[in-house]
Amino acid sequence: MARLPAEASALTRTGMVVGTPGFMSAEQLTGKPVGPASDVFSLGAVLAFTATGAGPFGTGSAHALSFRVVYEEPDLHQLPPALRAVVARCLAKQPDQ
Repeated sequence: MARLPAEASALTRTGMVVGTPGFMSAEQLTGKPVGPASDVFSLGAVLAFTATGAGPFGTGSAHALSFRVVYEEPDLHQLPPALRAVVARCLAKQPDQ
């Protein structure tokens, strides 16, 4: 059985953000409750990246990506039209959408 050092036993701490900027939902980035809709958002970001080789919110620092996720629309112009519609729905800013 593998054992972790005592100081490495906690994966998260209060106030710690777990995720990859540009693939995390707006509600996760702003500290609002997350649920299945957050997973759908992340799926949309992964689909966009897989299809184009670029994240839908571009590149840059964690702060820049987080800002774009929360306040700007994703760049989906490189996606085929049929996939663009699906990914756009996944990347809706409001979880109830």
